[in-house]
Amino acid sequence: SPDGNNIAAGYADAMLKVWDLPTQHAFFFSKKLSESEGITGMHFDRNNTLYTWDRKEAKDGKSKLTVMTAWSLKDGILMRMLCPLPEHTISHATSYDTLTILFGLNEGQAVLINRRAGQVTLDAHAGRVETVAISPDGALGATGGKRNGKGEARIWDIQAHSPAKQTQ
Repeated sequence: SPDGNNIAAGYADAMLKVWDLPTQHAFFFSKKLSESEGITGMHFDRNNTLYTWDRKEAKDGKSKLTVMTAWSLKDGILMRMLCPLPEHTISHATSYDTLTILFGLNEGQAVLINRRAGQVTLDAHAGRVETVAISPDGALGATGGKRNGKGEARIWDIQAHSPAKQTQ
């Protein structure tokens, strides 16, 4: 969490657990979201609201939908909403101010959506974009994947929509 007091883990069985770091005791547990196939990502916003991402089967029984859940650590679920992410989304992250979403795709691309500036697709890696992150100030994004069989991390300038730094 932004205040450094909590850490959360989401599980493949769609359960969520949050710990108080100073005491190292778990204090929040969710029930399994019955329609969920597991939590695939999470982040805290600046107000300590926890957002989780999970996948569920669509009504057609063939495709998958991404669902975002906002959690109050005192009251449980605040809301659940379908997110317009492509079915082949592998990873996703949201900025603390919730204005920017970065998600990685199966085909090596990352999509950056900013509610003010719009959407841009980045050619991130040669294969799947396994992981993404956004810096606390929202200025940088990071993607992780492979190129030429080696692990690669790329840092992106979110406003310029261009690489800021590349490491292997």
